[in-house]
Amino acid sequence: MTTNFKPKKGAPYSLHDARVSRIEIVESGIRLSFENGLTSVLEPYPRVNGTVTYEHPDPDFCVVYILSRNGETGKFGGEKMMLTDFIGRYWKFTFEIVDETFGYDTVSLGGFLDLPDTDGFLEMNICICHSGSIVYETDE
Repeated sequence: MTTNFKPKKGAPYSLHDARVSRIEIVESGIRLSFENGLTSVLEPYPRVNGTVTYEHPDPDFCVVYILSRNGETGKFGGEKMMLTDFIGRYWKFTFEIVDETFGYDTVSLGGFLDLPDTDGFLEMNICICHSGSIVYETDE
């Protein structure tokens, strides 16, 4: 038996090239705020101010991987931490999202972390496990 499955597409906004300036725990979940807004997936693809909230996260499965400097290949070092620890440790940063991937109750955001006292960007990945909706709140 062959079963074909094609995941539904249809996020109303793209986070590609968005710069996260704040991550916070709110009553309903984990909220990301952006320095330069979100990009609408509808032509003419305007950039709009807004936030994204991942509702009902499971904090035990929300993690951050901070890896080597941007552009390095081969062996690498890094650190894995809980997202709550990242939020407590790094309150001043920007994170430019390059890759946004959706899985079953999971979102993975890959990109580059810029810290004030660090020379250059660090590769970073945020994995958020959540059982609720993804809520886009915009100025539109």
